[in-house]
Amino acid sequence: MMDSPLEKARRIFHIENRTVVNCLSEFYGSLLLLFIGISIVHQFDLSHGRLNTWMQINLGWGFTIMLCVYTCSKTSGGHLNPAISLMFYTLGKLPLSHVFYYSIAQILGAFIGTAFAYTVYLDQTHHVLGDLRIASGPNGTATLFTSMPAPHVSNTIAFWDQVISIIIIF
Repeated sequence: MMDSPLEKARRIFHIENRTVVNCLSEFYGSLLLLFIGISIVHQFDLSHGRLNTWMQINLGWGFTIMLCVYTCSKTSGGHLNPAISLMFYTLGKLPLSHVFYYSIAQILGAFIGTAFAYTVYLDQTHHVLGDLRIASGPNGTATLFTSMPAPHVSNTIAFWDQVISIIIIF
């Protein structure tokens, strides 16, 4: 009896090492998370708020996180973030060597996912913002990739905002 093409592919690409499978899962989950999330932000910023609202951005990120965690949770736990992997280590649920491997996979996945989103929206970015790349201001591109405090917010308040946000994650 002949195997189906799907069975042949499954046999060829089957990976026995669970650590490698888990790292691939974290890589894929982080890639997908950043690609979808950064794409949502690009749509909002590059349309000057006409395509999305802040509520849609928050719901989009929330559903994206849920999708990525559910996608990866059966294999690697769906950490998607080195801080979460480190938390699992401190709780005794993940070996230190896995934290290192997971973190590398997560960072690479996040970088490639962001690069994909950047590439997809490159023409629109050039059309809307021109060729000049500056961090902040009306044509600033930093807000496409990261949260930035408003100009009137002090560095102290911005620092504590990030500290409290990280604490809430835990």
